[in-house]
Parts: sequence; C-alpha cells; structure tokens
Amino acid sequence: MATFRSYTAKLLAGVQWARSFYGERFTEGFIALFADTLAEASNQAVKARFEGASTYPLDALPQSGANKELERYDGDTDATYKQRLLAAFSIWQQAGTPQAVEAALDAFGYPAAVVWEDAEWVRPPQPWWSQFVVVFPVGTHPVIPTTQVYGDGSVYGDGQLYGISGITATEVDGIRRLVRKWKRSASICRWLIFEVSGTGTGPTFIGTSFAIGAV
Repeated sequence: MATFRSYTAKLLAGVQWARSFYGERFTEGFIALFADTLAEASNQAVKARFEGASTYPLDALPQSGANKELERYDGDTDATYKQRLLAAFSIWQQAGTPQAVEAALDAFGYPAAVVWEDAEWVRPPQPWWSQFVVVFPVGTHPVIPTTQVYGDGSVYGDGQLYGISGITATEVDGIRRLVRKWKRSASICRWLIFEVSGTGTGPTFIGTSFAIGAV
C-alpha cells in the first residue's frame, strides 16, 4: 500500500537537500510520517463503526449497540455481543413476531422460553387474538415458589418479589422489557408462566406453575 513516506521519497528523489541526512529525516521522518499516522488514524476511525472489521475496537461496542438498539445482557461476552450486533439486520427483520421474542429471551439467558398465542391455548377467559403468554418450562429457569402467606410478617412493597425466590425483580423487569420491545405492537403479553414441577408444557402442562403478570 502506498504511503506518504514512499510518495515523498519518490517526489523529492531529485532534490539534493531532501536527500541529505537531515533532509530525509525532516521530509520523510517527520512530515510524511505525521501524514501517514494521521491517515491511519482516520482509516481506523472510519472502520470503528463496522463490527466485522479486523481493527474494530471492542470499546466501541456500547456505541454500536446504541446505534442498532441492541442492548448488552448480563451474560454477554464481548464476542457474543459483537456477534449479535453483526446479525442486527436479520434480528430486526424478525421484530414483532413470536420468534423475535423467543430469540431475545434466548440471548437473555432463557433459551427454552416459548411464546403461546391465546388462539393456540384454549383457556379462560375466551381467547383473544391480541393476547399471548410466555412459558418457561420445568428445569429451564431458577424460579422456586416460597411458603409466604399474607400476614406471616413478610415485608410487602419493598421492591422484592413476593411468593417466589431464585429470580430478582430486576431480572423479571428485564424479561418484561424484552417482551414489550420485540412483540407485535398490537399484542399484549398477559403472563410470564414459570412451570415449576410436572409433566408436559404449555397447553399440555400438568403440575405446579407460577404466573407473573407481564402487562
């Protein structure tokens, strides 16, 4: 690749003072080298927005994520987050579909979560096309029901989840936020259903589950 140093050397090849000891150091070693450094910095700056470039700086990940509206999750490494940013176009193509919700929850740490439309699950009240639930099958989540009952001295309204353990209110809010972001705008997620013990899943599940409102 041509550089300012090689160009300068060729341009001033016939200039005697430029070929002297100090002349070379001034023209090639200072002026041309400074120009090459500036050109390389400009080149790196242009490439900094392209995650696929070999010179992509990892400290640019937050800016790339904000630009593509893809947040970084707690379980993300630089490599996994960068890979998701590279796939931003195909990810946003799915936006507004159950598959987009499931993919977002997968990246968030719940790869087995399944979206069930009300039309696919006959349950009271009468199914509504605009409603859906997200089901987390047995063994794919950390939720455990507790034995708390009203009046047992437990603290209410302190920002913690009541009746379950293994998951924090912040994590639940993160799930809700992802579902709201990637669902169809006209749809309503009625429940996040954590199946705790039993057989089957979704409409065929028989056992103990815990539902958290997601609206």
